[in-house]
Amino acid sequence: SLIGRVCSYTGATSYKDAWSKSVGEKSSWIPNLSSLLTTMQALIAYSIVLSTTIPQLLAVAGVTVTRTQSLFSITTLVLLPLCLMKTLSALA
Repeated sequence: SLIGRVCSYTGATSYKDAWSKSVGEKSSWIPNLSSLLTTMQALIAYSIVLSTTIPQLLAVAGVTVTRTQSLFSITTLVLLPLCLMKTLSALA
């Protein structure tokens, strides 16, 4: 990948380090912010899809839940524990 080649050329060990060595130290916060925002957008997108789908699936089984209830349940029971894991190796 391009980031790997840049790290190899610059001797950097992280995306932020490669950015600071190739673009400049002053703007080295941009890769971290970009990664954070991308992850947050993906989390929001998955939450929207799941909070819409779960009530419909449960309605087939005769269980009635609101979208808010399903979103809260998904967030606290599934997404929060995954976000708090230091490593995802347990999922492998």
